[in-house]
Order: sequence, then structure tokens, then C-alpha cells
Amino acid sequence: MCKKLLSERKMPRKAFEYVEEAAVLAAELALSESRGPGDYLNAMRRMARKVSVSYATLWNLRYRKPKSISVHDYVNILEAYAESQARKYEAAREDFVAGSKMGKALLALPDRIHRAASDPPAQEGGVVTWDGDGV
Repeated sequence: MCKKLLSERKMPRKAFEYVEEAAVLAAELALSESRGPGDYLNAMRRMARKVSVSYATLWNLRYRKPKSISVHDYVNILEAYAESQARKYEAAREDFVAGSKMGKALLALPDRIHRAASDPPAQEGGVVTWDGDGV
């Protein structure tokens, strides 16, 4: 307990928050990658290859929190976690929609909004425009 308090005092507050968030996200990704008890370290190795973060960084986040984390490691972990959550959402969504006609009706409006948000910007005369203004 005392060691934890000392490590928090030595680190700048924002750096501590980023390291903690990266550690939590990396742990969740490793657990989802794990195939069962005793496979956690191997799951961390597989995840390191998928996420393009070194195994040592993931090991340190799990067992010995660093004082700071590099931006590209943090962003890679964050993007991998977002992709993981999107896959879970899509799987749950498919189960919901396949379950009933009401599910399809309820999700029609969010689907339209999602398509509109993810469509590329309109092109007028070979110039990409956002909200009608030329770039």
C-alpha cells in the first residue's frame, strides 16, 4: 500500500492517469485474448504482435507500472481496445437484430446516422468539400 502511494507521488498526475488507463485497457485486451488459465503471458505476446506494442511494455504495464508511456504505445492500445469494443458491439447488435423485426425497426435510424457520419465527404468538380466550402 505504501509503495503504491510513493509511486503516485513520484509521477506527474497526467502521466499517472495515462499509464493507469493504458494498464487497464491492456489487461482487458489480454484477458479477451487469453484462451484460459495459464495463458495470460502468451496472450500478452499475441496481443503485442497484433497491437504493435512491445511485449516488455505490456509486461511493465501489468507487473511494474512505468512512470510514463510513449504516445504511440498509448494510442495503439487505445485503438485496439476501441476495435475490440466495436467487434463486441457488432456481434451483440447482430444477435439483437436477428432476434426480431422490432429490432430491425429500432436500429434503422441509428444505422442511417452511422452511415451518414462514416460516408466520405462530397466531391464537387474534383475538389473535396466539407459543408460546401472548398478545401
